[in-house]
Amino acid sequence: GSGAAWDTGQFMVVEADESDGTFLELPRRCAVVTNVEPDHLEHYGSWENLRAAFESFVRDTPGPAVLCADDPEALAIADAVSADRPEPVVTYGTSPAATYQMVGLRSGRDGCSFTLMHNDPANAATGTADATILGEVTLPVAGEHNARNAAAALVTGMQLGASFDDGAAAVARFAGVARRFEHRGSAAGIHLIDDYAHLPTEVSAAVGAARDGGWARVVCVFQPHRYSRTEALWDQFANSFAGADVVVVTDVYSSGESPRPGVSGQLVVDAVTAAHPQIPVHYLPGLNDVVDWLGENLRPGDLCLTLGAGDLTTVPTRLLPLLNQRAGGDLPNG
Repeated sequence: GSGAAWDTGQFMVVEADESDGTFLELPRRCAVVTNVEPDHLEHYGSWENLRAAFESFVRDTPGPAVLCADDPEALAIADAVSADRPEPVVTYGTSPAATYQMVGLRSGRDGCSFTLMHNDPANAATGTADATILGEVTLPVAGEHNARNAAAALVTGMQLGASFDDGAAAVARFAGVARRFEHRGSAAGIHLIDDYAHLPTEVSAAVGAARDGGWARVVCVFQPHRYSRTEALWDQFANSFAGADVVVVTDVYSSGESPRPGVSGQLVVDAVTAAHPQIPVHYLPGLNDVVDWLGENLRPGDLCLTLGAGDLTTVPTRLLPLLNQRAGGDLPNG
Protein backbone atom coordinates (compact mmCIF):
# COMPACT_ATOMS: atom_id res chain seq x y z
CA GLY A 1 0.00 0.00 0.00
CA SER A 2 2.99 2.31 -0.14
CA GLY A 3 5.02 3.92 -2.91
CA ALA A 4 8.30 3.25 -1.10
CA ALA A 5 9.94 0.85 1.33
CA TRP A 6 13.06 1.29 3.48
CA ASP A 7 14.90 -1.95 4.12
CA THR A 8 18.34 -3.17 5.02
CA GLY A 9 21.05 -3.89 2.47
CA GLN A 10 23.60 -2.24 0.28
CA PHE A 11 21.40 -0.93 -2.53
CA MET A 12 18.44 1.41 -2.97
CA VAL A 13 16.29 0.91 -6.06
CA VAL A 14 14.66 4.03 -7.51
CA GLU A 15 12.25 4.49 -10.40
CA ALA A 16 14.01 7.43 -12.04
CA ASP A 17 11.70 10.10 -13.48
CA GLU A 18 12.63 11.41 -16.91
CA SER A 19 9.59 13.72 -17.12
CA ASP A 20 11.50 16.79 -15.91
CA GLY A 21 15.08 15.68 -16.48
CA THR A 22 15.80 14.94 -12.82
CA PHE A 23 16.84 11.36 -13.62
CA LEU A 24 20.13 12.84 -14.86
CA GLU A 25 20.80 14.28 -11.38
CA LEU A 26 20.51 10.99 -9.50
CA PRO A 27 23.84 9.68 -8.17
CA ARG A 28 23.69 6.13 -9.48
CA ARG A 29 25.73 2.97 -9.53
CA CYS A 30 23.64 1.08 -12.07
CA ALA A 31 20.99 1.95 -14.71
CA VAL A 32 18.15 0.00 -16.30
CA VAL A 33 16.24 1.18 -19.39
CA THR A 34 13.21 -0.88 -20.44
CA ASN A 35 11.99 1.22 -23.38
CA VAL A 36 12.11 4.75 -24.77
CA GLU A 37 9.34 6.48 -26.70
CA PRO A 38 8.26 10.07 -27.35
CA ASP A 39 6.87 11.45 -24.11
CA HIS A 40 7.27 14.60 -21.99
CA LEU A 41 8.14 16.54 -25.12
CA GLU A 42 6.68 19.65 -23.50
CA HIS A 43 9.79 19.57 -21.27
CA TYR A 44 12.42 18.43 -23.78
CA GLY A 45 11.18 20.33 -26.81
CA SER A 46 11.92 17.51 -29.26
CA TRP A 47 12.27 13.77 -29.56
CA GLU A 48 15.97 14.22 -30.32
CA ASN A 49 16.51 16.02 -27.01
CA LEU A 50 14.67 13.31 -25.08
CA ARG A 51 16.71 10.58 -26.73
CA ALA A 52 19.93 12.50 -26.01
CA ALA A 53 18.94 12.68 -22.33
CA PHE A 54 18.58 8.90 -22.19
CA GLU A 55 21.96 8.50 -23.86
CA SER A 56 23.48 10.71 -21.16
CA PHE A 57 21.67 8.73 -18.46
CA VAL A 58 23.27 5.50 -19.67
CA ARG A 59 26.65 6.89 -20.70
CA ASP A 60 27.24 8.65 -17.39
CA THR A 61 26.32 5.69 -15.18
CA PRO A 62 29.62 4.39 -13.77
CA GLY A 63 28.51 0.80 -13.17
CA PRO A 64 26.38 -1.72 -15.06
CA ALA A 65 23.83 -0.49 -17.60
CA VAL A 66 21.09 -2.98 -18.50
CA LEU A 67 18.92 -2.20 -21.55
CA CYS A 68 16.16 -4.06 -23.39
CA ALA A 69 17.26 -5.44 -26.77
CA ASP A 70 13.62 -5.87 -27.82
CA ASP A 71 12.98 -2.12 -27.82
CA PRO A 72 14.52 -0.54 -30.94
CA GLU A 73 15.25 2.78 -29.24
CA ALA A 74 16.80 1.22 -26.14
CA LEU A 75 18.93 -1.02 -28.34
CA ALA A 76 20.02 1.96 -30.45
CA ILE A 77 21.05 3.79 -27.27
CA ALA A 78 23.02 0.75 -26.14
CA ASP A 79 24.89 0.70 -29.46
CA ALA A 80 25.48 4.47 -29.37
CA VAL A 81 27.03 4.71 -25.90
CA SER A 82 28.77 1.37 -25.30
CA ALA A 83 32.10 2.61 -26.62
CA ASP A 84 32.00 5.64 -24.30
CA ARG A 85 31.48 3.67 -21.08
CA PRO A 86 33.98 1.97 -18.77
CA GLU A 87 32.15 -1.31 -19.36
CA PRO A 88 29.85 -2.46 -22.19
CA VAL A 89 26.09 -2.16 -21.99
CA VAL A 90 24.37 -5.44 -21.08
CA THR A 91 21.16 -6.22 -22.95
CA TYR A 92 18.25 -8.58 -22.30
CA GLY A 93 15.16 -9.72 -24.20
CA THR A 94 13.87 -12.26 -26.67
CA SER A 95 16.14 -10.95 -29.43
CA PRO A 96 19.06 -13.21 -30.42
CA ALA A 97 21.19 -10.06 -30.21
CA ALA A 98 20.61 -9.81 -26.45
CA THR A 99 23.44 -10.56 -24.04
CA TYR A 100 20.88 -12.40 -21.91
CA GLN A 101 18.26 -13.97 -24.15
CA MET A 102 14.79 -15.10 -23.09
CA VAL A 103 13.73 -18.19 -25.03
CA GLY A 104 10.52 -20.20 -24.93
CA LEU A 105 8.58 -17.26 -23.44
CA ARG A 106 5.08 -18.33 -22.43
CA SER A 107 2.38 -16.14 -20.92
CA GLY A 108 -1.04 -17.07 -19.59
CA ARG A 109 -3.67 -15.92 -17.15
CA ASP A 110 -1.71 -17.12 -14.11
CA GLY A 111 1.76 -15.93 -15.03
CA CYS A 112 4.61 -16.47 -17.45
CA SER A 113 7.86 -18.37 -17.83
CA PHE A 114 10.98 -18.46 -19.97
CA THR A 115 14.47 -19.89 -20.12
CA LEU A 116 17.32 -17.43 -19.70
CA MET A 117 20.46 -17.93 -21.77
CA HIS A 118 23.73 -16.01 -21.72
CA ASN A 119 25.17 -15.19 -25.11
CA ASP A 120 28.84 -14.38 -25.41
CA PRO A 121 28.84 -10.74 -26.58
CA ALA A 122 31.22 -11.65 -29.39
CA ASN A 123 28.72 -14.18 -30.72
CA ALA A 124 25.42 -12.53 -29.75
CA ALA A 125 24.49 -11.60 -33.30
CA THR A 126 24.75 -15.23 -34.42
CA GLY A 127 22.02 -16.50 -32.12
CA THR A 128 22.14 -19.04 -29.30
CA ALA A 129 24.56 -21.63 -30.73
CA ASP A 130 27.32 -20.65 -28.26
CA ALA A 131 24.99 -19.63 -25.44
CA THR A 132 25.03 -20.88 -21.87
CA ILE A 133 21.66 -21.97 -20.46
CA LEU A 134 21.26 -20.41 -17.02
CA GLY A 135 17.88 -21.89 -16.16
CA GLU A 136 14.12 -21.55 -16.06
CA VAL A 137 12.40 -18.42 -14.78
CA THR A 138 8.76 -18.36 -13.65
CA LEU A 139 6.77 -15.26 -12.73
CA PRO A 140 3.31 -15.31 -11.10
CA VAL A 141 2.28 -12.19 -13.04
CA ALA A 142 0.87 -12.31 -16.58
CA GLY A 143 2.21 -10.52 -19.63
CA GLU A 144 5.26 -10.70 -21.85
CA HIS A 145 6.20 -7.16 -20.80
CA ASN A 146 6.26 -8.29 -17.17
CA ALA A 147 8.45 -11.24 -18.16
CA ARG A 148 10.88 -8.79 -19.77
CA ASN A 149 10.83 -6.64 -16.64
CA ALA A 150 11.58 -9.73 -14.54
CA ALA A 151 14.50 -10.52 -16.82
CA ALA A 152 15.76 -6.95 -16.38
CA ALA A 153 15.64 -7.27 -12.59
CA LEU A 154 17.29 -10.69 -12.66
CA VAL A 155 20.08 -9.62 -15.01
CA THR A 156 20.69 -6.45 -13.00
CA GLY A 157 20.98 -8.46 -9.80
CA MET A 158 23.47 -10.76 -11.48
CA GLN A 159 25.54 -7.78 -12.63
CA LEU A 160 25.69 -6.62 -9.01
CA GLY A 161 26.77 -9.98 -7.64
CA ALA A 162 23.63 -12.04 -7.06
CA SER A 163 23.46 -15.61 -8.34
CA PHE A 164 21.00 -16.68 -11.03
CA ASP A 165 19.37 -19.17 -8.63
CA ASP A 166 18.77 -16.56 -5.93
CA GLY A 167 17.46 -14.06 -8.46
CA ALA A 168 15.12 -16.56 -10.09
CA ALA A 169 13.77 -17.59 -6.67
CA ALA A 170 13.06 -13.93 -5.83
CA VAL A 171 11.30 -13.33 -9.15
CA ALA A 172 9.12 -16.40 -8.56
CA ARG A 173 7.77 -14.76 -5.39
CA PHE A 174 6.91 -11.43 -7.01
CA ALA A 175 3.19 -10.74 -6.61
CA GLY A 176 2.89 -7.59 -8.68
CA VAL A 177 2.13 -3.98 -7.73
CA ALA A 178 -0.97 -1.84 -7.64
CA ARG A 179 -2.27 -0.65 -11.01
CA ARG A 180 -0.01 -2.96 -13.01
CA PHE A 181 -2.38 -5.60 -14.38
CA GLU A 182 -4.02 -5.55 -10.98
CA HIS A 183 -6.96 -7.92 -10.44
CA ARG A 184 -9.71 -5.77 -8.95
CA GLY A 185 -12.39 -8.40 -8.51
CA SER A 186 -14.95 -10.47 -10.37
CA ALA A 187 -18.72 -10.81 -10.41
CA ALA A 188 -21.31 -12.40 -12.66
CA GLY A 189 -18.52 -14.32 -14.41
CA ILE A 190 -16.83 -11.05 -15.40
CA HIS A 191 -13.24 -10.26 -14.37
CA LEU A 192 -11.96 -6.73 -13.76
CA ILE A 193 -8.28 -5.81 -14.21
CA ASP A 194 -6.86 -2.30 -13.88
CA ASP A 195 -3.56 -1.08 -15.36
CA TYR A 196 -1.70 2.23 -15.27
CA ALA A 197 -0.74 1.93 -18.96
CA HIS A 198 -1.24 5.24 -20.76
CA LEU A 199 1.42 5.30 -23.50
CA PRO A 200 1.02 3.42 -26.82
CA THR A 201 3.62 0.74 -26.06
CA GLU A 202 2.31 0.23 -22.52
CA VAL A 203 -1.27 -0.13 -23.73
CA SER A 204 -0.22 -2.63 -26.39
CA ALA A 205 1.63 -4.71 -23.78
CA ALA A 206 -1.33 -4.74 -21.39
CA VAL A 207 -3.76 -5.71 -24.15
CA GLY A 208 -1.39 -8.49 -25.21
CA ALA A 209 -1.27 -9.83 -21.66
CA ALA A 210 -5.05 -9.78 -21.54
CA ARG A 211 -5.28 -11.61 -24.85
CA ASP A 212 -3.05 -14.39 -23.47
CA GLY A 213 -5.48 -14.99 -20.60
CA GLY A 214 -8.05 -16.95 -22.55
CA TRP A 215 -11.08 -14.84 -21.67
CA ALA A 216 -14.13 -14.99 -23.92
CA ARG A 217 -13.79 -11.29 -24.78
CA VAL A 218 -11.32 -8.57 -23.87
CA VAL A 219 -13.19 -5.30 -23.33
CA CYS A 220 -10.70 -2.42 -23.02
CA VAL A 221 -11.57 0.95 -21.50
CA PHE A 222 -8.93 3.61 -22.14
CA GLN A 223 -8.63 7.08 -20.65
CA PRO A 224 -6.18 9.31 -22.57
CA HIS A 225 -3.83 11.15 -20.22
CA ARG A 226 -3.06 14.87 -20.60
CA TYR A 227 -3.99 17.09 -23.54
CA SER A 228 -0.35 17.64 -24.52
CA ARG A 229 0.37 13.91 -24.63
CA THR A 230 -2.85 13.12 -26.51
CA GLU A 231 -2.10 15.83 -29.06
CA ALA A 232 1.40 14.44 -29.63
CA LEU A 233 0.66 10.70 -29.58
CA TRP A 234 -2.99 10.10 -30.55
CA ASP A 235 -2.18 8.51 -33.92
CA GLN A 236 0.36 6.17 -32.31
CA PHE A 237 -2.49 4.44 -30.45
CA ALA A 238 -3.83 3.13 -33.79
CA ASN A 239 -2.46 -0.40 -33.24
CA SER A 240 -2.27 -0.41 -29.44
CA PHE A 241 -5.63 -2.16 -29.07
CA ALA A 242 -5.03 -4.92 -31.62
CA GLY A 243 -6.31 -8.09 -29.97
CA ALA A 244 -9.14 -6.40 -28.06
CA ASP A 245 -12.70 -7.40 -28.86
CA VAL A 246 -14.31 -4.12 -27.80
CA VAL A 247 -12.73 -0.75 -27.02
CA VAL A 248 -14.22 2.12 -25.02
CA VAL A 249 -12.44 5.49 -25.00
CA THR A 250 -13.19 8.31 -22.56
CA ASP A 251 -12.33 11.97 -22.80
CA VAL A 252 -8.86 13.16 -21.79
CA TYR A 253 -7.84 13.19 -18.13
CA SER A 254 -6.31 16.65 -17.83
CA SER A 255 -3.86 16.05 -14.97
CA GLY A 256 -3.96 19.78 -14.37
CA GLU A 257 -3.54 20.87 -18.00
CA SER A 258 -5.89 23.27 -19.76
CA PRO A 259 -7.96 21.87 -22.65
CA ARG A 260 -6.59 22.32 -26.18
CA PRO A 261 -8.78 23.00 -29.21
CA GLY A 262 -9.58 19.85 -31.14
CA VAL A 263 -7.89 17.53 -28.62
CA SER A 264 -10.19 14.92 -27.09
CA GLY A 265 -10.57 11.18 -26.79
CA GLN A 266 -12.23 11.22 -30.22
CA LEU A 267 -8.75 11.46 -31.77
CA VAL A 268 -7.84 8.05 -30.31
CA VAL A 269 -11.19 6.64 -31.45
CA ASP A 270 -10.52 7.84 -34.99
CA ALA A 271 -7.01 6.36 -35.04
CA VAL A 272 -8.12 2.92 -33.83
CA THR A 273 -11.16 2.83 -36.12
CA ALA A 274 -9.11 3.74 -39.18
CA ALA A 275 -6.50 1.06 -38.49
CA HIS A 276 -8.86 -1.69 -37.26
CA PRO A 277 -12.39 -1.10 -38.54
CA GLN A 278 -13.43 -4.58 -37.37
CA ILE A 279 -13.00 -3.61 -33.68
CA PRO A 280 -16.10 -1.92 -32.19
CA VAL A 281 -14.93 1.36 -30.64
CA HIS A 282 -17.23 3.47 -28.44
CA TYR A 283 -16.54 7.05 -27.37
CA LEU A 284 -18.02 7.68 -23.92
CA PRO A 285 -16.49 10.91 -22.58
CA GLY A 286 -17.73 10.73 -18.97
CA LEU A 287 -17.04 8.00 -16.40
CA ASN A 288 -20.72 7.80 -15.35
CA ASP A 289 -21.61 6.80 -18.92
CA VAL A 290 -18.73 4.31 -18.97
CA VAL A 291 -19.91 2.57 -15.79
CA ASP A 292 -23.51 2.41 -17.04
CA TRP A 293 -22.44 1.08 -20.44
CA LEU A 294 -20.21 -1.60 -18.93
CA GLY A 295 -22.92 -2.63 -16.48
CA GLU A 296 -25.28 -3.23 -19.38
CA ASN A 297 -22.93 -4.71 -21.97
CA LEU A 298 -20.36 -6.91 -20.22
CA ARG A 299 -21.01 -10.65 -20.50
CA PRO A 300 -20.01 -13.68 -18.43
CA GLY A 301 -16.53 -14.76 -19.48
CA ASP A 302 -15.41 -11.20 -20.30
CA LEU A 303 -12.33 -9.46 -19.06
CA CYS A 304 -12.84 -5.73 -18.52
CA LEU A 305 -9.43 -4.05 -18.72
CA THR A 306 -9.28 -0.42 -17.60
CA LEU A 307 -6.21 1.45 -18.86
CA GLY A 308 -4.97 4.90 -17.90
CA ALA A 309 -3.13 7.00 -15.33
CA GLY A 310 -6.12 9.08 -14.24
CA ASP A 311 -9.36 8.58 -12.31
CA LEU A 312 -10.48 5.72 -14.54
CA THR A 313 -9.07 3.53 -11.76
CA THR A 314 -12.32 4.22 -9.84
CA VAL A 315 -14.42 2.41 -12.46
CA PRO A 316 -13.84 -1.19 -11.21
CA THR A 317 -14.87 -0.16 -7.69
CA ARG A 318 -18.04 1.47 -9.01
CA LEU A 319 -18.77 -1.38 -11.40
CA LEU A 320 -18.56 -4.31 -9.00
CA PRO A 321 -21.84 -3.54 -7.15
CA LEU A 322 -23.68 -3.34 -10.47
CA LEU A 323 -22.27 -6.68 -11.57
CA ASN A 324 -23.07 -8.29 -8.23
CA GLN A 325 -26.61 -7.00 -8.59
CA ARG A 326 -26.78 -8.60 -12.03
CA ALA A 327 -25.43 -11.86 -10.62
CA GLY A 328 -28.41 -12.01 -8.27
CA GLY A 329 -30.92 -11.75 -11.10
CA ASP A 330 -31.36 -12.71 -14.70
CA LEU A 331 -28.18 -11.62 -16.47
CA PRO A 332 -29.28 -9.44 -19.40
CA ASN A 333 -27.58 -9.95 -22.71
CA GLY A 334 -24.75 -7.53 -23.40
